[in-house]
Amino acid sequence: MRRGFFERDPAAGDRPVYRLRWISEEVLDERQRNYARFVRYLIASGRLTEFTEEPTR
Repeated sequence: MRRGFFERDPAAGDRPVYRLRWISEEVLDERQRNYARFVRYLIASGRLTEFTEEPTR
């Protein structure tokens, strides 16, 4: 599996936005490329976030 990390985007203003940066490795196979596309989709659509929902009491 390919490794990566999130870095904060300084151009995002007040809202913390993070970008996924891949660590350079060998060329991805088709399955890994599909996983990467899906993660990028989740990030772009705002469905992947650093925050967790707090349970209501």
